[in-house]
Amino acid sequence: MARDACRGEKDAASWLLKASELGNRDAQYQLAQRYEQGNGVVIRRDLAERWYFRAATLGQAQAQLWMARHEDGENALNWYQKSASSGDAEAQLWLGKAYREGKRLPWDEQKARYWLERAATGGSGEADYLLSQKQTSHEKRDQYLVQASSAGYTRAQRDLGEQLFKANEFARAREEYAKAASAGDTGSRLAYGEMLRLGQGGKEDYVEAMKQYRLAANDGNRMAQYRMGMMRQDGLGASRNRIHAYAWYAMAATEGMSEAIHARNDLEATMQPDEIKAGQRLAMHWSSGKTE
Repeated sequence: MARDACRGEKDAASWLLKASELGNRDAQYQLAQRYEQGNGVVIRRDLAERWYFRAATLGQAQAQLWMARHEDGENALNWYQKSASSGDAEAQLWLGKAYREGKRLPWDEQKARYWLERAATGGSGEADYLLSQKQTSHEKRDQYLVQASSAGYTRAQRDLGEQLFKANEFARAREEYAKAASAGDTGSRLAYGEMLRLGQGGKEDYVEAMKQYRLAANDGNRMAQYRMGMMRQDGLGASRNRIHAYAWYAMAATEGMSEAIHARNDLEATMQPDEIKAGQRLAMHWSSGKTE
């Protein structure tokens, strides 16, 4: 099977080379990728650069973007502009942000909006998100925010979750937080965990709530660490464990969270000295990067 796959990669590279030599720009771009990554050919940086350049010269948008990312100064800027004009959404987003920030290019809100709108049309969730921030109409802002979320842009999912939660649209808020949490957003993991624990927007799910709290807690979120202590103390989502609860409270109390300090002290008053020491050691262990 491995030999067949290897032979197939070599055959594909051979056909791409023939098409590239005949001037097919998409084949040139794909061949450049193979030389860069070593798929079906020996890695050759020089040949990768040559084919990227040839494809870019013929107007291949992704090759032009590659050139932009590997050039400096005016050369990079020229390639970004060419790639954007050829329809690459990432290059369009780059130009839109550059015009909006006024760093690499002179500040120009009109040009920024033009390129961001083109990038959004090309599927850039970040472009939709940036456009949402500039809307004076709530309806238009929400439209862009929903589009950004649908395109998978995590910050939009989190912001939309917050907005829906404030509007008491708990089921939709829970969905948005779930998406952002799956993408690794710490704040959304905490918020999603809260909704799961409290049964907001759906059923209570202590096991999944604990999973989300743990992920956020391991990211260093103090409230999530406090919630983990509470869950372990009350036996929600897992069996009761006073030592684990103490460790989580101790971690959450590190920066002075009053709830965590009170919870740790109250629990400590019911524990044996050896349990307290075990909890302290565990807190130090987890604080060093280890996880429960």
